[in-house]
Amino acid sequence: SNEDIQKLAEICRKTYKEKKDINHEDCTSKDGGFEGLRFINQHNTYIHKKLDEFFSNKEIDLFLNNILGENYKIWTINYRIAAQNDRGLSLHQDSYGETNLSILLEDNLIGRGSTNFIPGSHLINTSLKIKIPLIFNKLIKPFYKILTGKRGQVSLFFNKTWHGRVSNNSKKNY
Repeated sequence: SNEDIQKLAEICRKTYKEKKDINHEDCTSKDGGFEGLRFINQHNTYIHKKLDEFFSNKEIDLFLNNILGENYKIWTINYRIAAQNDRGLSLHQDSYGETNLSILLEDNLIGRGSTNFIPGSHLINTSLKIKIPLIFNKLIKPFYKILTGKRGQVSLFFNKTWHGRVSNNSKKNY
């Protein structure tokens, strides 16, 4: 529901504000992003309930079973804030079998600080195990798509897809 998304966004923003000054690699990446679910109380009943409701939803369960197989495993759940003035993240591939599921907690219709990916690149059978430096993002821009959407929308992609993050050159965290 809209209220649930708002409450999850508030919890994430509160955690970010409390932890953003810590220059520790566990919460602030060198490129300006912030991943912080691990700092939310692990026994947060509200978050556990909402995640359980989300993954127990028959439509979502059917969707994930069809895409990932009946024995899929949720390995990690985190949230990411694209901090203001975030430079972005180089295009890269992650491990085979990993899948990224995102729930937007803010409207981001322009895609500031959003995931970008090269459509169809998950079909390439080889992993190159390299990162494409950020300086090449402008040259590659015609080939990638930027994830945009409204608060509450869900996206899913295979992490073997070439993906990264575009810069957030605004004064707002996304």
